[in-house]
Amino acid sequence: MTAFATVAQYKAKYDTDMSDTSLAVWLADASDIMAAEMDKAGIDYSNPDEDFAARLCRVCRDMVHRAIGDGSASAMGIPFGAKQASMAAGGYTQSFTMDNPYGDLYLKAAERRALGIGSGGFAVAIPSYGNAEVAPDD
Repeated sequence: MTAFATVAQYKAKYDTDMSDTSLAVWLADASDIMAAEMDKAGIDYSNPDEDFAARLCRVCRDMVHRAIGDGSASAMGIPFGAKQASMAAGGYTQSFTMDNPYGDLYLKAAERRALGIGSGGFAVAIPSYGNAEVAPDD
């Protein structure tokens, strides 16, 4: 399967020092995950129109960027991918909670919607206990 985004398309959006070979593998893996989810939802991506192809590319690039990051830090020294940070002064304490510490590839809810993949919906089951028949009043 051909990846939904090329190395050149990724590098046009994000800066990276990763080798083209490694980046191509990440993009292929993300595309495989996307394809599996779209297959499950019955979405045909084999011959996408221009708009859908652009969405496939964007989602693929963003999935990979979320997983590999860019190694940057904010002006306050908070690393890319941190979802929580705390700092102190006197005794100097600094801690971060990373959003995706293992670099997993996954689709966010907004990306799933962009690809037309439903949320799966929900159902409610109300259990019935005992005999459901009611005796008539005399």
